[in-house]
Amino acid sequence: MVRCFNDSYLIDCNFCIYYCLHCCSSRDIDGIREPVSGSLLYGNNIISAPVAAATAVFLIYPIGQGSFSDGMPLGISGTFNFMIVFQAEHNILMHPFHMLGVAGVFGGSLFSAMHGSLVTSSLIRETTENESANEGYRFGQEEETYNIVAAHGILPINLPIC
Repeated sequence: MVRCFNDSYLIDCNFCIYYCLHCCSSRDIDGIREPVSGSLLYGNNIISAPVAAATAVFLIYPIGQGSFSDGMPLGISGTFNFMIVFQAEHNILMHPFHMLGVAGVFGGSLFSAMHGSLVTSSLIRETTENESANEGYRFGQEEETYNIVAAHGILPINLPIC
């Protein structure tokens, strides 16, 4: 039997979520006399996507299925079992939005790797051979760190450079 709302950790989680949503007051964390609000209602929502996903998986989906025993249990083996049963019941892998999401994640990963390779291969060296190439660059420097013309020179097509 799954005990959902009787567990003390869920009560603590609900309290923490309520506190983060409503009660976190503004603080001067940067030391520049500009208070930064800590509440999620003020736009500090870096955690809102994981909270929404956890709410959907642990609360909304079981309510829709009619039983909390259909929800995802805690632990790795229960999670894998939930994924297999979810795929068997809903065929999520063939959903077009799932396909677009997977293509977007892999495409973003490929784009990041290509960008890093392009920038790294066209760095303007500011140091000698005996020093690390990273020593020649400082955060916030004015001059350019890599040659954009040389970077586009490796492409097989001619791209206009603005």
